[in-house]
Amino acid sequence: MKKNLLLFVALCIGAVGLVSCEKELAKTPDIIEFAVAKEQLLKDYPDYNTQNAKWLVENEYQVAEFSAVAKSSAPIISVWYKVSGDNAQRVLDVVTSGNIIPAVIEPVFNDMPHSQSTVWRVEDVELASRYNNGSVVGIYEVELCNITNDKLEAELYFDAVTGKLLLAKEELDADKGDRYVVDSALESAVKDVYSAAVIIGAEKKGDNIEVCAVVNDGVSALDVKMLFTLKKVYISSAYSVEYSNLPNIFSSVNRWFEADSSYPVPEANDEFKVVTGVDMVVNTVKCSSYITVEYNSSTDSNKSVKLAFYLDADNNIIKHESNFVSGKYAYGTFILNEGNMSSSTGTLIFIGDDGVVVNNAYSTENPGKSLPWLAQDMFRDDNKLYIIGQGGVLAVVDALTLKLIKEYELSSVGIPSGNYTTHLSVVDNCVFIRHGDNSGRSTSISKLDLSSETSTVVANTDGASKNRMVVINDVLYASAGSKILIINNGASAAEVVDVPGNRQSITLRASSDGNLWLTGQYVEYDSNWNSIVDNAIMKMNVTTKIIEVNKVNYNLGSTISSVSPILSAIGETLYFYDNNRGTKTNDIIKHQFTDKNPLTNTTIIFKDINQCTPDYKYGVVYNEISINPATNKLYVNMLKGFGANYTTNDIIIFDVGLDKLTFDKSYSNMLRFPSVIQFTPSY
Repeated sequence: MKKNLLLFVALCIGAVGLVSCEKELAKTPDIIEFAVAKEQLLKDYPDYNTQNAKWLVENEYQVAEFSAVAKSSAPIISVWYKVSGDNAQRVLDVVTSGNIIPAVIEPVFNDMPHSQSTVWRVEDVELASRYNNGSVVGIYEVELCNITNDKLEAELYFDAVTGKLLLAKEELDADKGDRYVVDSALESAVKDVYSAAVIIGAEKKGDNIEVCAVVNDGVSALDVKMLFTLKKVYISSAYSVEYSNLPNIFSSVNRWFEADSSYPVPEANDEFKVVTGVDMVVNTVKCSSYITVEYNSSTDSNKSVKLAFYLDADNNIIKHESNFVSGKYAYGTFILNEGNMSSSTGTLIFIGDDGVVVNNAYSTENPGKSLPWLAQDMFRDDNKLYIIGQGGVLAVVDALTLKLIKEYELSSVGIPSGNYTTHLSVVDNCVFIRHGDNSGRSTSISKLDLSSETSTVVANTDGASKNRMVVINDVLYASAGSKILIINNGASAAEVVDVPGNRQSITLRASSDGNLWLTGQYVEYDSNWNSIVDNAIMKMNVTTKIIEVNKVNYNLGSTISSVSPILSAIGETLYFYDNNRGTKTNDIIKHQFTDKNPLTNTTIIFKDINQCTPDYKYGVVYNEISINPATNKLYVNMLKGFGANYTTNDIIIFDVGLDKLTFDKSYSNMLRFPSVIQFTPSY
């Protein structure tokens, strides 16, 4: 079992700490008045020498830091104040007292395995006291390091009054978060979700607040990571729990195991990951809870069972996904290559989460076979990969083993012979295929029912663009010039939505909240009816069909034929590249969709990717760039050029920070005109 991995929804929840291991506070601004807080500190600590206290600023708080007495081993006290006018309100005290276990928690600590001095070493003890509306909540945190494994750390949390153990957890290189003070509004918001929650701490993460809390559900004490907006609006919770301690509210999951004998019942200590929230969208499914588990199969030691459950607000299962996971293709990244038009078929690269690469993985697993000619697009559904080539061949492949399941000559199932088949999506065992004249003037979308192996053209899809299609909640979205085509699985015709002011082909990408990103050119007219053309990033609400437009001062038509989505996104932050041939640079641009000002909403976060390609000075970013929202890894495919130059190339991987990219690693000379980057669902 992989411990301490919480699968999150377009969202990542990390360990947090009010009683944080991070000791260094923000630097003091050059000019600030601490007079009010200093006066209050004298009242709060009359028996201490606070004249030489060091004053700092952390977010909106003024913080005094001083030693309890004048000697090197003395406790360090940090006192946090929220200052408003002539009033300074104490909100938090943190007393760091070295490695001495306090008497109030000593009896419980001595009964724990962490008290064994031959195995664990106490590194630090902190007492944090939180002040809200006249009440005081005190929590001791004990930090320990494992003597035999210096990367293994433990954190123990105790009630400062009763000495009761609240939470114990062990982690490899535990994340040390910034301290965020839990005010009364956040405390109230937490209690609204879990009335019995004991807050351990909180951390600010971008535009959200992460709260670590202990929740006793009557079965066990859960280590819950909660996510709130900065306005204290609840978003979601995540925690891991052993099967025997799965909360009673999820009894539908237990009943599922009792009813479905095809999957072995987990062992009592097998770990379930639970994510709950409000109006969540996970893997395009709207749900209130998402529960996953992976455990060893009792019938085959070489396989493991991986299950996912989607639950509604009443905790009934609305959908489940299940499979046996085996082989080396369950965790990682696929890159599909088209191949050279004149001399080669498509190939599939797999980069495992351990960094190991399998080049031409499909042929490796299917000796003597190759992917379709000009493998243009790939879609994953129900643990199958659907790969289509421009020559009218569809390959259905097991996504976990890459073994070929079946290959279809599309002319034999109703797709006209001689049509170029370029893109596909799958909904409920039906494959939607974009096909037609390679000029793009005579194209449409057909629906292939794999059960009957017959296809029909979907009405109103004339002129379907040579762009990637998107599936959201079992509804397909495609573009046709300046229009959006919407196809419900049971419908014989597409609904057509005009994109206001658009005059070029649109590329699509699903958003993390279950809506749709679009890119294109937005046209307006001045008083003299002269056209004003702007590049635009747009978002369509799939329920209301309302399209929100953001103008940007960058060219959004720089991808090769725009057959792949131009954008990649984490939440409302989008990334694209500017292939500027005039200055011979390939820049990665970050766009903040919440900023409506085209002068400020885009920022270059990596100047010229070619600095990462030592074998050539200027190349081509070929088709999409794509970011994995779970790992924050951005993948970029670069070719030296066309003709003979295409065989010199790089797969470049970056780590995405708030305002910059950091080069991670690259792989050279495996690309053959890449068309798709796809991450396995394990991420």
